[in-house]
Amino acid sequence: MRVGLIGYGLAGRTFHAPLLQASGFFLAAIASRSLDKRGAAHTDFPLATILATAEEL
Repeated sequence: MRVGLIGYGLAGRTFHAPLLQASGFFLAAIASRSLDKRGAAHTDFPLATILATAEEL
């Protein structure tokens, strides 16, 4: 199942994203307002679509 994640701060990066992956979900998109966190999300999940707002997701 494809899922999206809103927010890639401490909880999103260290808890939610790994939990989703471990549960068998494909992280298809990540939304974060922070340019730095969008960069980190792209590094960690190069196949995911990286978005700037939750509305885009």
